[in-house]
Amino acid sequence: MFTVLRPGKLSLKRVGISLAIAALVLGLSYYFWALKTVTIVDADSQLEVRTFASTVKELLQQEKVALGSEDIVKPNLATPLKEGMTVTIVRAIPVRVEEKGTVKIVYVAEPTVPKVLTLANIALTPLDLVEHNLEKHEEKDKYLKITHIEEEKIEQTFDVDFPVKREPDQLLAQGETKVIQAGEKGLVKETIVITYVDGKEAKREIVNREVVKEPKTKIIAYGTREKKIMQASRDLQGRKNILMEATAYTHTGHRTATGIEPYRGVVAVDPKVIPLGTKLYVEDYGYGEALDIGSSIKGNRIDLFFETEAECLNWGRRDVQVYILD
Repeated sequence: MFTVLRPGKLSLKRVGISLAIAALVLGLSYYFWALKTVTIVDADSQLEVRTFASTVKELLQQEKVALGSEDIVKPNLATPLKEGMTVTIVRAIPVRVEEKGTVKIVYVAEPTVPKVLTLANIALTPLDLVEHNLEKHEEKDKYLKITHIEEEKIEQTFDVDFPVKREPDQLLAQGETKVIQAGEKGLVKETIVITYVDGKEAKREIVNREVVKEPKTKIIAYGTREKKIMQASRDLQGRKNILMEATAYTHTGHRTATGIEPYRGVVAVDPKVIPLGTKLYVEDYGYGEALDIGSSIKGNRIDLFFETEAECLNWGRRDVQVYILD
C-alpha cells in the first residue's frame, strides 16, 4: 500500500526559504565579483581604492581625477577594470622650446622630440640641428632647441688677369720695348654653396672651380743692345748733371706710380728733385725716364729698374752721374 504525500503549508515555506538563500548567495557572489580593489598612481602619489567601476574611465570619474589634454593614462580609459589592477597617470610636463631666438612652452607627457615638435608646430628640414635633454630623466628642466640650416648653391664667373712674360731682344736698344703677343684675360666659373643659420648667412664655400677660358700670355720684348757711347756723348754735352746714389729693383707684381708696367729704363726718383716724365741718362746704366717713385727714394737718390734679380745684385749700390736730358 502506498502513501501519497501532498504539499502543505510547511513544504511551501521551505521552498521560499531556499529561494531566498539562493538569491542571497547569488547577490553576494555578484557583489564580491563586481567589487574590485585597484591602485591609482598619479605622479608621486598612490591611492588604493575599492570600486564597482567597470572601466578605467569610470574609476577616474568616480574618484574625481581630472585629466589634462596631454596627460597619459595607462592602461587607456576604455580598458575594463580587474582585481588588483594598477592605473597610472603620467602628467604632462613643461618643455622649453627655443627657435630663432624665441621661446615657447609646451606641455607633454613622456616627451620625445617628435611629440614636442608636433605640439610646437615646428617642421624640420634634413639639415636642421636639434639639441635637447628629453632623454635625461634626472634633469627636470626639459628643453629642446632647433637650429635651422639652409644651403643655397650659386654660380659666378669672373675674369682672370693674363700673365706677362718678358723676353730679351738684342735688336732693341736698352730702354725700348715691343709687344710681341697681346694678352687676353681668362674666364673662370665657380660654384659656391652659401650656408644660412637661422636665416642668416654663416659661410660661403667654393665647391667647384672650372676654367672656362685659359688666359693668353702677354709677351713683351725688351731691348738689350747698348746705345753707342758717341751718341750718348753728344746728347750729354752741356746737360745738367747731378751726382746721385743709385740702387736697383726688379719686378714686384705692381705697376709703376705712372700706371705702366716697369721695364729696363724706368727710374724711380724723388719728384721734388727730378719731376716725373723727365728723360735721363744714368752713368753705367744708360738712357732712362723718371716714371716711378718709392717711399725710400728721397733727395739725391734714384732706383734703377732691371729685368732680373741677378742684375740688381750685380749693380748693388753706387754713386753715379745723372744727366737731365729735358
